Amino acid sequence: MSLRRSSGAEESKVALSDDDDDDDDDDDDFLQFLEDSMEVAAGEKKDDDWIGEPGSAMRGEELRKLVLKRYGKLYDTRICQRRDTMNKLQLFLQIMWKFVGQKSFPMTEAEYIEQTDAVAEILTMKNRQDLVRANLPIWPKWPKMDTTGANAVMIPLDIDEEDLTIDGE
Repeated sequence: MSLRRSSGAEESKVALSDDDDDDDDDDDDFLQFLEDSMEVAAGEKKDDDWIGEPGSAMRGEELRKLVLKRYGKLYDTRICQRRDTMNKLQLFLQIMWKFVGQKSFPMTEAEYIEQTDAVAEILTMKNRQDLVRANLPIWPKWPKMDTTGANAVMIPLDIDEEDLTIDGE
């Protein structure tokens, strides 16, 4: 996929052209997601029609929109296993400090979509999608990179230690 820039007397346009016929629809989905997000921000579109019903499966698109609505950027998300303050092994949803559009962002749009889809699938598998729907919009911390280093947002998923396996072992 490549960008073509054309300009006329009345306006300047940037158009996307497909150089490869084997491109999948992930790029189109991602662009549609960004356009929808801008419409929501401009007040042209209702912004809560994408939130899943309680108990329903979470999709990657919903997770991306939750992150975008809360932080204003499409930050990377991960599932992380760490010990909490009580030294108990715990799973966390991590909102990383790198975001789509940043020069140092390590993924393509397709990889980012695949990553957030996988995280949403794990959240649904562990029945923690409603916890994320409730906590992410009000979580007080922000992902950041500063002089003290990189700080990801860590949202505990409150899963019992015996249920920590992700692959069903």
